[in-house]
Amino acid sequence: MVTTTSSEKAKGKKAIYFPGLNALRYFAAAAVVVCHVEEMKGINLLPNHYATVYGLGTLAVTFFFVLSGFLITYLLLVEKKESNTVRIKNFYVRRALRIWPLYYLIAVLGLLVIPYISALAIPEFSAKVVPGYPVNIALYALFLPNIASGLKYYVPYASQLWSVGVEEQFYLFWPWIFKYVKKPLPFILAVIVVFVLMRMGCTYVMAHWPEQQSSWSMLYKIIDLTRIDCMAVGGIGAYLLYQETAWFRTYFINYKAELASVVLPLVLVATSTKLGDVQHTLYAFCFLIFIINVSCKDKSFFRLEGRIWAFLGNISYSIYMYQYLAIGLVLLLFKKVNALSFTAPYTILFHVLCQLLVIVIAQLSYRFLETPFLKLKKKFMIVQSTTDAPTTAYAPLASKSLDTSVPIAKA
Repeated sequence: MVTTTSSEKAKGKKAIYFPGLNALRYFAAAAVVVCHVEEMKGINLLPNHYATVYGLGTLAVTFFFVLSGFLITYLLLVEKKESNTVRIKNFYVRRALRIWPLYYLIAVLGLLVIPYISALAIPEFSAKVVPGYPVNIALYALFLPNIASGLKYYVPYASQLWSVGVEEQFYLFWPWIFKYVKKPLPFILAVIVVFVLMRMGCTYVMAHWPEQQSSWSMLYKIIDLTRIDCMAVGGIGAYLLYQETAWFRTYFINYKAELASVVLPLVLVATSTKLGDVQHTLYAFCFLIFIINVSCKDKSFFRLEGRIWAFLGNISYSIYMYQYLAIGLVLLLFKKVNALSFTAPYTILFHVLCQLLVIVIAQLSYRFLETPFLKLKKKFMIVQSTTDAPTTAYAPLASKSLDTSVPIAKA
């Protein structure tokens, strides 16, 4: 059964909800903030632990990609079933209303405002932003910041936009697959294979033609940042879940699979195991199994529900986008009071203040900037979705048919 709130019943629409994903969104965003706190300390030539936490931020972004691909694909499948088509225009309008306002605000701040604020300047990097305007402005305006990063056009306070650019590139072709292809699974698998092969191809060329190392390493960096294969992994999970594939439910939605999806990444990180060209793809499959078990299994130890998690989940996108600004402001405060020794107490305080400040900024942004666009976005929804847990009980996926029980979270 699809649970509905009273307001949704009044409109005759059913809002679909996946439990547990709000908390996962927030923890992933908070993990990225932890990583970038140490990064900002490092590039400001301050004591830091960036080498230790770098992998945490990288994995958190991969997690976001998988979750996004999973949710978007599921919504497209539901839309195709309910209306016998995918309304491409509505899809793009919804994505634009959710992503563009905050994306372009951060891009403008990072490119055109903050470079002229000396107090927030970052050694070595800030001075390069203005001379790089022709390339930077063009690439950021066209949602290609991942290419800017690959070409080493680093924009302080806006470099996090690379992952948003990747998502926009994914959206360019993804809905067309579900509009016109009857059996999309082979296409989804092909996307994963193509990106893995492109990485392998770059690695092969760099190993056998070292004189071309520079240009091919740059291309590899761009492809490695463009983790559309990770989003496609999320799409595989959504497709198998929606089709209620028996073997997938049997082998991958259970306590053993959930535990393995947590333990394997932890072991790989703890042992510093490098998996080369398939590293992000393998992690993506682990995250997919984890996401599905948390949100679809009868009970999950990792499922957190409640109003606070709904609040934090709603602003997780804003947290991700404002993180560098919050970190820069806290760092400015520490400079003012000359507290830059970063002993353990100061390091903990620095992290706590950064997390708190970015939540405050994100909430203000969500309420006053993003909410008007989100209200407009609802007018273009074909399948209603929500991040607010229904007050009535839902039937967990593990015990009900997917055709009658579809818990899902807002994309």
